[in-house]
Amino acid sequence: MIPRAKKNLHECMYHLEKMIGATHLEDLEISFAAFVNSARSATFILQKEYKIENNFLNWYGDPDKYKDGRWTGKGLEPQTTKIYQMTHDELCKFFVGLRNQITKEGINGFICSTQITSFNSSKDLIDQPVGSSLQIGPNGMYYLIGVGTPQEDRIPARSHGVITTKVSISNTPSIHLENLIPDDKKDIINLSKMYYGYVKSIIEEWTGILNQP
Repeated sequence: MIPRAKKNLHECMYHLEKMIGATHLEDLEISFAAFVNSARSATFILQKEYKIENNFLNWYGDPDKYKDGRWTGKGLEPQTTKIYQMTHDELCKFFVGLRNQITKEGINGFICSTQITSFNSSKDLIDQPVGSSLQIGPNGMYYLIGVGTPQEDRIPARSHGVITTKVSISNTPSIHLENLIPDDKKDIINLSKMYYGYVKSIIEEWTGILNQP
């Protein structure tokens, strides 16, 4: 038997690969938001599909006895469940917080700096919209279009130049599953890979339990 949440793993990997291949900050932001939401949905779908099964509740924990990541059940909180592990893990709490933030406020935690190694505004720009102006800042290059109209917007500017935007995110976790996260692994790509691996391990562990003879 294959849990429905396995499809969410495919979705997570799709968005993660888009993040890795992003060529503009906005590409990264959009793919990251999609990754965070699909990764969080994977555990929700797993819960919904199996929460009526006692062996699942004993292994995963009862989501109805938690609210906003806090134990609300009677007695002591079981410490051997996956929910306990997730609600006490820095990496998991980091991504749950991001998902809530993205849902309510959009992505606003990125810290960016852009370095231009080679760029000629007269020949390197690709498909610049007519009447647009070019903006260059820490977040990279954008076209400002439709100024003063309902269509006013800021869209990514593509170019043939050599332009690098470095991206970090604030309040990154330091520990995952009781292991220290090295400073050089705290970038958004490596943290996302780590979180994907964790979500994948949960779904695959349950799949193994489910398919035991």
